[in-house]
Amino acid sequence: MAVCRKCKKEIGGFFGAKKALPVTINEAEKRGIDPTGLCDDCLQNEVDSGPSIEAVLEARNEAERLRVLEVKADELAAKRKAEELIEGKRRDLEKIVISTSPHPAEWTHEIVGIVNGFSVIGTGPLAEVFSSVTDFFGTESKAYHEKLTLAKNKAIARAKEEAYLLRANMIFGLQVNITEISSSHGMLMFAVTGTALKHEEK
Repeated sequence: MAVCRKCKKEIGGFFGAKKALPVTINEAEKRGIDPTGLCDDCLQNEVDSGPSIEAVLEARNEAERLRVLEVKADELAAKRKAEELIEGKRRDLEKIVISTSPHPAEWTHEIVGIVNGFSVIGTGPLAEVFSSVTDFFGTESKAYHEKLTLAKNKAIARAKEEAYLLRANMIFGLQVNITEISSSHGMLMFAVTGTALKHEEK
């Protein structure tokens, strides 16, 4: 037979302590009191001497509020960390030097690999029309110029990304190629290739 863990009386039977009633157990659980192993009298005493339901609810709400604040603080810290990493990467990419010339032989450096950058763009029917007009009058096509500049910048940026992943800080011997890959659909590919290296200042 079970024994009450507080009064040490046997629970149940003719002479034993009364088993905890469902209503008493319910009141205890509302207050966060563990009814396990307690007779009804002892459990009722715990309920009477324990905190009110309002106080328990207030404590739970405060705990939940603090938990939400902690989660938000963690999310904010993670966001700031990600922003710092992105900003650090942006600065490192800006520092990567690009040159079409070979690197000086006297430099202290380590060649880390070949990097490439590609960008494919469509000129579009509107650019084709403007190109025809400017070609007729012998002037520069602004539409084509803008698209080629955009493609060039994207290709170089992708080559820098590859150099960044190789922990290089320079790209030398950069070669630039523009290819029309679809004459019927006006697709142009801008490709750059260069040697990525780590240069150490003396």
